[in-house]
Amino acid sequence: MMSLWMVSVTAIAADPCDARRYVEGDTYATGEIVRNGDSAYQCDVGGWCSMQAAWAYEPGAGMYWEMAWHLVGPCSDSNEPPLVSLTAPAEGEVFRIGENVVFEVDAVDPDGTVSGVTYYVDGQGIGETTTPPFAMSWQNPSLGAHQVVAVARDDRGAETESAAVSFSVIEPDVLSVRITEPTAGARFTIDSPVAVTAVVHAPHAPVDRVHFLVDGAVFATDETAPFRQSWTAMGIGEHLLSARVEAGDGTSAESDPVAIRVSSTDPPADPGRVVVGYWETWDAVIHDAGHIPLNDIHEGYNVLNVAFPVILPDGTAVLEDGMAPGEDPPEPEEIATAQAAGRKVLLSIGGAAAGMNLTSAAVVDRFIETIIPILADNGYDGIDIDIESGLVAGPSWNQLSASQEGLLRIILEVTDHFGPDFMLTMAPETAYVTGGTIAYGGPWGAYLPIIDRVRDRLDWIQMQYYNGDMFGRDGDYYPPGTVEGMVRQTEAMVEGFQVAGGPVFQGLAQDQVVIGLPAITGAGRGYMTPAKVRQGFDTLHAQYPGLRGLMTWSANWDASNGYEYVRNHRPYLDGLGPILSTR
Repeated sequence: MMSLWMVSVTAIAADPCDARRYVEGDTYATGEIVRNGDSAYQCDVGGWCSMQAAWAYEPGAGMYWEMAWHLVGPCSDSNEPPLVSLTAPAEGEVFRIGENVVFEVDAVDPDGTVSGVTYYVDGQGIGETTTPPFAMSWQNPSLGAHQVVAVARDDRGAETESAAVSFSVIEPDVLSVRITEPTAGARFTIDSPVAVTAVVHAPHAPVDRVHFLVDGAVFATDETAPFRQSWTAMGIGEHLLSARVEAGDGTSAESDPVAIRVSSTDPPADPGRVVVGYWETWDAVIHDAGHIPLNDIHEGYNVLNVAFPVILPDGTAVLEDGMAPGEDPPEPEEIATAQAAGRKVLLSIGGAAAGMNLTSAAVVDRFIETIIPILADNGYDGIDIDIESGLVAGPSWNQLSASQEGLLRIILEVTDHFGPDFMLTMAPETAYVTGGTIAYGGPWGAYLPIIDRVRDRLDWIQMQYYNGDMFGRDGDYYPPGTVEGMVRQTEAMVEGFQVAGGPVFQGLAQDQVVIGLPAITGAGRGYMTPAKVRQGFDTLHAQYPGLRGLMTWSANWDASNGYEYVRNHRPYLDGLGPILSTR
């Protein structure tokens, strides 16, 4: 017994900070020392130390870590930053317009792992990859000279920037044409003029003519430079503009198409303070409201989220109701009428009938491919993300799970397609956001790194303050349906909070926060009377005058109760005056 004790003491005295690092779910023996963060810990209860439950037992971070471990002592921060160098493109490499430029790196971490690489072209971030070997393709690069750098990040947050590599993109050595005006995602009202400009590169023969096309049909022809024509916008929805050049030697070439959107009226201005109502496509007998045409919903709702399209197993999005087949979603003309009245109309993705395998690249590709035409052809103002299943957190804040990568890709590719005027909102359950104060894993906190990566293009988050546990910045539990819970949840969203076992989640701008509540007791656990809602909002408004407004599930439920929700809260919000943005 004495010799065993001496061996144990010697192991501790050598240097506890040289011990292996803690990994959730690994097996640890009682008495074993590990390093986690900047401290060393000794395991007191092997079974608890080894549990797949970092939220509870991660040394120094879990809620109950002191039941399983004790602190041995601090360690100096000896984290070595990652090493990164660009291996592609080669210095001075030349690409032709239309080619994709592939970026590749050699990235290693001497004392850990590389968790991600972000690429910057001419100082602008073009994307991040968290999957080895950390390659990325820059699609449709612009003409001219460029510089790219790569920034590698390790599993402890240290970053290293590579040396810059110069390359250039030039015109091809063949006949080519491209549309330079308008840009992809541009929006026009019906009957307005659309100026279309084409740039031709003709290295071997003079240009005879340039045809301008919309949706594949020629609408004008030009025989002299500069090649510029005007098309009168017609037909609500998305249209594809292109150009075809014909040269004197008999050769011809066609440009890539540029997608634009045509609506019946100018897009409504920023809605200011909002009352958001989810509009159910189905005839829900449960609340006796029946099917309500979109434009029959109470005018106090200045944002309507159409819920929900169906998502087939292969990722195909179908604009029909999955709860009650036969009920029709709104027609483009109905959406245009709502927009003309000053409303925003978004398509909400998620709900009970719209689960999706976010880990499958093929499913995500198919969803993006099919949802973009639905959004364009019907003239939606934006997309609302209401995914409630299939999303799980990655192994660490800096390393996204496959499902997080899939959802992030959907958001980025859809919003990139439609441009900066396209709206993005989210409606996660509390576990996915403020649940991150007590745990990070599974659904807990799974939205947080996604929110962090898209906060610059996010209009607002309307978290569901109902049907689930509510946690404040301190990690304490607050029951739904209470004034204190409403206040504490909102504080967490604006002020930010410490993520369990991770970094601090930086709070959102005040006008990026909308409070989501059920319209009536039958709509969800957490109903609050109008008086309670006002009490909570009064408290919050004194501290955060820029809060965006309120959301409810659903406008249909509200209709079954005489529109109690919107009739009380629309005048109240209007009386608070204009929003002073804190962005």
